[in-house]
Amino acid sequence: MSDYTFKQLLDIDMIRRLLESHQRVSGMAYGLFDAGGNDIISVGWQEICVGFHRVHPVTCASCRESNCYINARLNEATDSFVEYCCPNDMIVASMAIVVDGAYLATFFIGQFFYSDALPDREFFMSRAARLGFDCNRYLAALDRVPFFTRDYVRDTMLFLRDMVQLMTRVGADNLKRFRETEAKNKRNEYLSSLLDSALNQASDAVFLIDGAQRFVFVNEAACRSLEYSREELLSLTPPDIDPDITPEMASAMLAELFITGRQPPFESRHTTKSGRVFPVEISSTMFKYDGAQYSLSVIRDITARKQVEEELRSAMHAAEAANRAKSLFLANMSHELRTPLNGVIGMAQLLETTEISDDQQEYLEALQQSAHNLLNLIKNILDITSIETEQIFTAQEVFSLGKCLNDVVTPHQKQCAEKRLTLNQKIASAIPERLTGDPLKIQLILSHLLVNAIKFTDNGGIVITAELEQHCADTMLLDIAVTDTGIGIAPEKLSYIFELFTQADESFTRRHGGAGLGLPICRKIAALMGGSITVESVEGKGSTFHLLLPCTALTN
Repeated sequence: MSDYTFKQLLDIDMIRRLLESHQRVSGMAYGLFDAGGNDIISVGWQEICVGFHRVHPVTCASCRESNCYINARLNEATDSFVEYCCPNDMIVASMAIVVDGAYLATFFIGQFFYSDALPDREFFMSRAARLGFDCNRYLAALDRVPFFTRDYVRDTMLFLRDMVQLMTRVGADNLKRFRETEAKNKRNEYLSSLLDSALNQASDAVFLIDGAQRFVFVNEAACRSLEYSREELLSLTPPDIDPDITPEMASAMLAELFITGRQPPFESRHTTKSGRVFPVEISSTMFKYDGAQYSLSVIRDITARKQVEEELRSAMHAAEAANRAKSLFLANMSHELRTPLNGVIGMAQLLETTEISDDQQEYLEALQQSAHNLLNLIKNILDITSIETEQIFTAQEVFSLGKCLNDVVTPHQKQCAEKRLTLNQKIASAIPERLTGDPLKIQLILSHLLVNAIKFTDNGGIVITAELEQHCADTMLLDIAVTDTGIGIAPEKLSYIFELFTQADESFTRRHGGAGLGLPICRKIAALMGGSITVESVEGKGSTFHLLLPCTALTN
């Protein structure tokens, strides 16, 4: 409390009025001095003091001597106040005003005589003659000095002590609260200034909106982007700057935000003071302050992002158009190539009916094989282009999975026999006889997988199995697996075998032929039917390709 002064703790004018009222009743003189000895309040001082003792150098020195003595006694006193008869023969009672251990002021009553100790008139007459006072006036002033009993003085001093101490304590508490509030306000002002500075440094526009849709704060970025001054913006509402939002819409959006607490980012448009419209992304959140609800909206100008998106969209459309043109070109060329190629194959077949030598027969077989390989390649290219141009469709027909597998296996039994490979198939009993799906597409996928299995298997055999993976009502998920004991696929190469024009090992292309179109075609056709293809493989031990395919069971 040492940083407080007595004048800060109390209403001095109120204390003076109280003491003046009490002085008119009691006739006592009162005084209040601060810690530096400066006069704070003087009430009802006797004429003998103010008219004689305080104005003459000798008696005034005695007054100052009394003050020093009283201050020393106050510091040493064990009682609540001290009594003293000054060198001018006047009685004074004083007390120290101490708050939280700090000495703040001295309060005293004085300039009286005790009723049981009459003043020595000879002393005063002698002093008047010695100091040159008007004896009659001096003695008349002496006669007006009041007399009090010792008990009255003590009770009055204790009452005034408690009153002043209480008022001082209340004043100290009030001042503490005031200073705490003042410090808190200064802290809040600092934080508010810091936050305002930070928000003004933000590159995005920031708006603080109250429940009446009024802007109560906008940062400098908002002013710059909308070309308004801060005062102009604070007089507007959201519909004034957003052509896509009506007042009714803004009210509904604000009400919903106050319920949910946060609004997902959404895109809109803002209009500047000059009429320019630009796209924005708005993110809003709600918070409460001092019992009121507010919306804090962060608004980002997405003009550059929209330009990039438009450029990407244009580039994508151009790429799609180029891809369609490429696919159309491949399709047209494939059709054009098939015509003369069919003629080559037909002529080779006619040539085979004539008499030819053994060497010519060997050449003819090589020609026929190459022609069939080229025809298969062209067919695969047509399949790819049909899928990419979305010209291939799936059918929903009733079929038998057993017959479908037989149609796949039968054409390849001779080739397996020539390589001394076993070729088996197995269908789980849980799979119904009659299913709904696209049997031709299923056969196409399984034929590709079986051809690959035969191509890359030199020993052992191949098994085609069909299991019921999942069953929900009439819908079934079939797992049709083609397992071989061939060369397998390295783990690091499993990730790209379904890409166009790739194989697990490019050396296989030279050894076994193929352009790497079969597996990508299979995966795309499976996806068209709502299914998928996965692979499991161990290098040197074989591979298993799983066709997961949804089908519908027919119970009738």
